[in-house]
Amino acid sequence: MLNNYLDEINLKAQALTHSKIKTLKGKPIEFIWPEINTEKILPDIRNVLKTNTPFVSPNLSTGTGDDDDALFFKLIAFALPDKRLAVIYEDRNVTAC
Repeated sequence: MLNNYLDEINLKAQALTHSKIKTLKGKPIEFIWPEINTEKILPDIRNVLKTNTPFVSPNLSTGTGDDDDALFFKLIAFALPDKRLAVIYEDRNVTAC
């Protein structure tokens, strides 16, 4: 388990996790996003704090391509001062015009 716990969350991350900051604050990443272990990127995220090297995930989704409400995103993780970890959810959804 990561030693870091959630301090803040933006609106996009709240949408991706279907949660609000008050229910997630202080929780570890494995609680917030249980599927992280199946995505096999947890070791890469843990490594950010060890190496101080940012990590950019491959494209990820909250569902399958058949789901109308699936959200597609990338994770960008980087170290902050005091051994804190920042993780940004980058929206990868395509909006039809």
